[in-house]
Amino acid sequence: TRARLAQPAARAAWAATRLRLPVVGPLERTLAAARFMRALGMLLDAGVPVLAALRLARGSVGNEALVAALDGAARRVARGERLAAAHAEVLPPLSVQLLAVGEEGGQVGALALRAAERHDDDVRRTLRTAAALLEPALIVVFGALVGFVALAMLQAIYAVNAGIR
Repeated sequence: TRARLAQPAARAAWAATRLRLPVVGPLERTLAAARFMRALGMLLDAGVPVLAALRLARGSVGNEALVAALDGAARRVARGERLAAAHAEVLPPLSVQLLAVGEEGGQVGALALRAAERHDDDVRRTLRTAAALLEPALIVVFGALVGFVALAMLQAIYAVNAGIR
């Protein structure tokens, strides 16, 4: 599989598949949004033009499927579509709303950074919850495994006892 993932088409397909996974997909999407919004906010606050900032910020996103979607959104912005509307299908609703407010008030950079902070908080909360749920799940799994082994040993002992009589 490592050689297969070296091919760009397979790597893009795997990136799209990861976004559709139940727990991993939303987490990866939120993390990518946080990275993108942080990079976009810093670039815009530094005075980089919007289109250049969009091209540079997409480099901070690790998922190739999201990078392709962000490229499409940047092309729509270049054609004159509003920043928030162009990214509505790619970014979470909070990011889109803050981009829209930033466009209206002329503070896209500051509000993009605020969205990144919120997304980081969401990722931290999700990971903390997953870690808290993992411990009891492992206890149950290992308890069932030990119970299965004990039951198998008891069954073997009863079989030997029945054979002796």
